[in-house]
Amino acid sequence: MNSIFSLYIEALRPILYIDDIDFHSVDGSLKDLAKESGAIIKEFSMAYGAIDFATKKLQVFSENLIEFLDRNKDAGYGERVFLLLKDIHPLLRTGDTAPLENHKIIACLRHIAERTIYANDYYCTIFIVSGERVIPKEIEHLITLVPAVKPEWDKIEIMLKEYADHLNFSIREEEIRPLALEFKGLSAFQIRMILDTAYCDGGFISLEKDKKRILDEKKQIIEKFGMLEFIK
Repeated sequence: MNSIFSLYIEALRPILYIDDIDFHSVDGSLKDLAKESGAIIKEFSMAYGAIDFATKKLQVFSENLIEFLDRNKDAGYGERVFLLLKDIHPLLRTGDTAPLENHKIIACLRHIAERTIYANDYYCTIFIVSGERVIPKEIEHLITLVPAVKPEWDKIEIMLKEYADHLNFSIREEEIRPLALEFKGLSAFQIRMILDTAYCDGGFISLEKDKKRILDEKKQIIEKFGMLEFIK
């Protein structure tokens, strides 16, 4: 995932839209990417406004998204900046009935995005992270969709081993890879939720005991998101 981010950032893609509910995993990817590229992360939450990315503490000032974008619009000159905007999809809806504030926000996003493409010595990447995809037509040409962060088999295997070590039980070595394959396609958050449920049912995790549970959880996730029919 970080390689995709790196490629898009180097290619000056100005707005990366991450369609994901697992904010913790996204934060981890951006933290690694910022360390690698020397970027500063400035975070905005729909719930609380400006937030310190590292500590998640609220900033001393209270501001709406327009004020946040206005305050940080020049931050990309001479340094690399990531503007991380979470759950702002309601503010991206446009149309005749949309509040004037929404149109102003889109204009601010376009202003920053076009600077990234055309201005010299300006490096600002906007990350929009939300479980709901809302792409305004006015800036759709500036937005690149990035798939949700999903761990690969090797990462899932590490998760399984670390989970077992943390709770002082063991998973049979020959079951690690098959279990990881069953979890493939789920986010780290979804995997953790299933592991917690499986552990509470007996105090251990095994392929025989929990394979059906994993499949049932996958089926529920697919049904909630209105995706394709789930076939075991």
